[in-house]
This record gives sequence, structure tokens and C-alpha cells, in this order.
Amino acid sequence: MSRASGAAAALGAYIALALLYTAPLLGHWRTHTIGFEADESTWLWNLWHMRHAVAELGANPFWTDYQYWPWGANLLLHHYGIPYGLAGIALQAFVGLTSAYNVLMLSNIVLGGFFVFLMARSWGAGWGAAFFGGALYAFSPFTNVSLRTGVGLEFMSLPALAAFLWALTRLSRSRRWHDAALSALMLSWVWSCNYYYFAACSALAGFAYLWCERPIELSIERRPSGPGKRPFVRLLEAALLADGLWLAYTICARGQPRFGGRGDAAQLLAYVAPYLAFWALGAARLALTWRLRAPLRREGLRGAVPYASLFGFWALFNLPLVWTVLMIVKDGAFSAPPSSWRGGGNPSELTQFFIPSTYHPLWGRLGRALMGEDPPSGYLGWLPLAAALWLWRRRPADATVKFWFAGAIFSFVVSLGPWLKIFGVHTYFPLPFYFLHLLPLFSNIQTGYRLTVFTALFLGLLGAAALHEFSKLRRAAWAPTAALLLLALEFGHAGFPLYDAVVPAFFYRMGARPAGAFLPVPLGAAFDAQGPASGMGGSPLPMHYQSAHLKPYMGGGLGRVSRKTREQMSSDPFIRALLAAQNGAPPAALLSDACRVAKYFQERKLRYVLSRRDALPGALRGVMARWPMREIDRDERWALHEIAPAQPRRCR
Repeated sequence: MSRASGAAAALGAYIALALLYTAPLLGHWRTHTIGFEADESTWLWNLWHMRHAVAELGANPFWTDYQYWPWGANLLLHHYGIPYGLAGIALQAFVGLTSAYNVLMLSNIVLGGFFVFLMARSWGAGWGAAFFGGALYAFSPFTNVSLRTGVGLEFMSLPALAAFLWALTRLSRSRRWHDAALSALMLSWVWSCNYYYFAACSALAGFAYLWCERPIELSIERRPSGPGKRPFVRLLEAALLADGLWLAYTICARGQPRFGGRGDAAQLLAYVAPYLAFWALGAARLALTWRLRAPLRREGLRGAVPYASLFGFWALFNLPLVWTVLMIVKDGAFSAPPSSWRGGGNPSELTQFFIPSTYHPLWGRLGRALMGEDPPSGYLGWLPLAAALWLWRRRPADATVKFWFAGAIFSFVVSLGPWLKIFGVHTYFPLPFYFLHLLPLFSNIQTGYRLTVFTALFLGLLGAAALHEFSKLRRAAWAPTAALLLLALEFGHAGFPLYDAVVPAFFYRMGARPAGAFLPVPLGAAFDAQGPASGMGGSPLPMHYQSAHLKPYMGGGLGRVSRKTREQMSSDPFIRALLAAQNGAPPAALLSDACRVAKYFQERKLRYVLSRRDALPGALRGVMARWPMREIDRDERWALHEIAPAQPRRCR
């Protein structure tokens, strides 16, 4: 079988496996997606808005007036997924919105596995071993959890990550400028799909430089002992013991609260003080016995040029976008990072990476019993870990395989989160994720387990290398087949939730009415990037319903919206009164004054009020009956009202 026919066969097999893996989605292809309303509706809206702005309006696709009326929203820092939006422009014309989304989602799975297959083949793996490695990545536990928890397209950008690693590997071998430009192009792909993955890929490029070029030669040597050191050693050991007792007391007295990025900074700092003191004293005690030597190597320092060129090319390719984003961040409108010492977010439980999948039909109950209430966030899979361990024990001499091992370890450490948590105990030992989380654009990523996709990528490549070596050693033609059967057993799952993306006919009837903005009641607004509890009201209207009614509305589901917009909404007396009333408070006098309401509607240039009748308190329905509007349509859940023209004489 030729290389081309082998690649075509692998691609076809990945497509078949992806359809089987996501069954029964194929039977609901035009009406459902995998996941839940929040993320799926947002990504359906992303695809629709890009096509609507570019192909139908000829407008700027990075700005929208359709949500947060009348202020609008800048979409440059929204998780927009530019490559998906561009691909969706053509797809929607042929298969429709929901089917286009499903094509893109399954393409991520298929192409992610296929790219790893191509990387393994270029390294020298046989067809079966390369296919096995691609399947390890495409159908990893990360894919299972991501599809089940509904994260949309951005966290499933598997092909972009594999393509960047392929280009980075080329750059590490050749150190040529054209490979630096190729790596920058792949990094741009990652950047346009997922900001968090971009930060992790940038860190991975820095790690590749340190690993491959070795600008620093690290070595540890024992310090000479002497009687003059003993008092300091004893003092440090006594301080370490005292701090250990202090730490044990604080844990017994106060437990270990989960902050979740909230709380007073001074109180949190006082809480972690014994932890930080413990690690500092431990490091000082080790420093009295061991000396770390880190001399610089000139050759290694000169090797930084290709990697610096990577980021230089990336900045050049994305200069207009990067400059605009930097100005937005400098203005402080689109980010509210946590306090600098804390880093926010929550750690991943170390043992979760080795506990069996809770979604497995055979041993899922065991996984749930072992995991308790923590989410199944980090499981790496026994089969890929066993393959990597077997290969490690063989002491591979191949430099590429050694880099894959180093990359897997680095990615695993990053995915642990801001500090080490083991057996339910928060150690507050700082980890690299802490520093990634300080970046303003990345401050609202909650846990490091979203980055286990990088570990899955390296484990897929190591799995291909392990099976290739095993097949050579045993000369067993059955090894790839047996490995794929074991993989099917390991990665079996209990199915995925399906989200019904069909837009009710009510909203199509609404779309046929004259243009005009509307007020949804209950009102909801999401401001996820501006800190905990920054949202307003209840759940926003499903975003992709806008593809049917084509009307802008107040509030919305976009998380990365200008802080100025939130401040304007927070200071708006009518919105404050409405939010309080829909949460059960007695309606304010403002809401009962038909003249003041009419004036507000006129100022905001609103034409309609859309109410969800089953979600309104009775008192709010009573005052809404006095508003200057008339009902023009309704169904089981929704009612549409047209606002009456202002009557200035009556309201004098």
C-alpha cells in the first residue's frame, strides 16, 4: 500500500470511527448537537453571525449590535473561532447551520487523529502503529469529557495543536527561518481557535527551546558538610517541624476551603501563609545540603534565534489583530484578572489522572466511587500510559521520542493547575499553570484539566512509537489489531448528551415582523471575563435563536463584553428594577409608571418586548400589564408584545 493510499485509508477509517463514537448523533444530524445549551448555542451563534455579517450584510464580523443593545459588543476577544466561522460560511449554504456545526466538530476529531497519524508515519511508524497513535489522541478521555460537558468547538481544536507540534518539531531539527515561519503560521491557527491553547503552545515552544538547545546546564552536587552548618540545619529543621505543626493545626481547625477565585485577598493570603512557609523552609533546608549549578552555554543561547523568530513571524502575521487586542487590554475594558498573588482557578486532583473513566459502561461506577464529588476531569487512560511506560523502560535513544516524553511530562504538570492537589489535600505548591493564569486574557479559565489535551497529544505519539517498537521486537502482525481492540474497550463510553438545536416556530414568525430591537424578560447578561458573579439576571435567551428572528436585543450571552457595557447596565435604573423584580422582589415604582417606561423604551429605541411567561413572577406580570404595549403573538412559553408609539401629551 502506497503512502497516499494508506493516508486515504486512515482518513476514511477515522471518519467511520468518529461517526460510531458519536452515535446516535448521525440520526439527528440536522437537528441536534452534542453538549448543552450554553456552549452549543453560543457556537451556533458564532457560525451564524460570521456568515450573516460577511455574506449577507457585508459588515465587520468582529462587531455586533445584535446583543447588548444599544451598546453592542466587540468580538475580537470573544471565543469566536475565526477558522470555524470562515469554514462555516460555505458549509451553511449547503447543509444548514446545525449540520455545519456537526461537520466542524467531527472534523476536529477526524483531523486531529489524522494529523497524529501523519506525524507518526513521518517519524517511521508502520501504518497500524500510526493509526493507533492517532486514535489515542482523537478519541482520548479528554475528547470524551469535552463532548459530554459541552465546550463547543474551541476546546476541541485538536488539529491545530497537532499541526503546531509538527511544525515545532521541524523547527527544532532544522533551525531554519522557513520552519520558524511555518511554526508561526500554525501558532496563528491555534491563536484564532483558542486563546488558552495559544498560551500553552507558547509555553511549549519555550520548553522546546530549553530542552533541545540546552542553554543552561543544570546539575546538582552535594555541598561539603562542616560543623559550622549544623546550627543552621538544626534551626531550619526545627522551624520546618514547627511550621508543619502549624499547618496541621490550621487544616484541622479550618479544613481546606475551595476558593474558586473568590474571597478577600488578605484572608486568602493569611490562609496559605503556613503552606508557603513550609515549602520555603523545605527549599532552604535542601539548599544547605545540595548546590544547584546552572551555567549558561553560548551555543544554547545562540539557538534561541529560531524560536524567537517563531514569535516574531507570529506577531508579523497577526500585527493588526495583536495591536488591536493590546489596545483593548490596555484600556482594561475586556479583562478583570484576579489578584496577582493568587492566580485564581482551581487545581486538578492528581489521582484523577489515573482513576478509570466515570463514563465507562463497565467500570464507570468504580470510577465514581473513587472520585467522589469531583468532576471526571483529568483521566489519561490506562492503555496510553501503559504504552508510554513500556517504551520508557526500553530507554529509547531516538531524540524525537525523548522530546515526546519530555513534552508529555511538561504538559501533565501544566494541566495540574495552579498548585498541587493530591488525595483531596491542597498543598499550595505553586505550579506553572499559576503563571499562565496571571495573563489578563486567560484569567477566567477555571482549571488546568482543559490542557490535558496536550498530554493526550504526546501520549498518542508515544503510543504509536511503542506499538512500532513492540511490533519489531515480537514480529507480531496481530499487535496493531490487538491494540485497537484494547483501545475500543478502554475508550468505550455510555453515550453523549444531545442538545436539541431546533429553533421554535415562534421565533421564525417573530423574524417575519418589521425590524426592531427588543427587551427579553427575564433579562440576562453574561460577563464571564470580568470576575466571579459578574453576570446579571437569569439565563440569557438561547443565542442561536437570533438566526431565526434577526433582531437585536438587550442583554446577551457573550462573556467577553466591555466592562463599560456592564457598568452602563448596572447603573441603569430600569434594568436594576427589572432584575430585582424578576428575582422575586416587589416591583419598584418605576416599573409601574407607564409614562416612564414608555420614555425608557423610546430612549433605548426598542420596538418589542419578548416575555417568557413560565419564568415570570406574578407581581412582575402584573406591572408589565400596565406597560404601553400590546400582545401580537404567543405560544406555550413565549409572548411577543409590540411597544405602542409614545404619547407625549398623555404623559405630561
